[in-house]
Amino acid sequence: MEEKRRRRPGVEREIEGIKEEDYRVRITGIVVDRDLGNYSATIDDSTGRADVFFSRREDFDIAEEGRLIRIIGKVIKDDEKLWIDAEIVQNMDGLDPALLKQVRCIEEKGG
Repeated sequence: MEEKRRRRPGVEREIEGIKEEDYRVRITGIVVDRDLGNYSATIDDSTGRADVFFSRREDFDIAEEGRLIRIIGKVIKDDEKLWIDAEIVQNMDGLDPALLKQVRCIEEKGG
């Protein structure tokens, strides 16, 4: 019987909280810039910015400037920048960012 390989889960992180050992993360932020030539965008979550690369045009199209999105992807770090190789892109337009911040704060306190 063939054994199925599972992906590592994406750890929920704020951009400034991404750690060296993080392999796959989930970040939620607003698209502040796009580069059609490279299928990339810059995401801002109010703690920092990350550049995201998209391998599929459909995912890049979801990342419209000004839109709130969630990215699940692999972390790529170099000395100067943080990059995310997007695997899953979700439109989060219906989410209230202030409410999300409150929920995360409550979760951190263990409540």
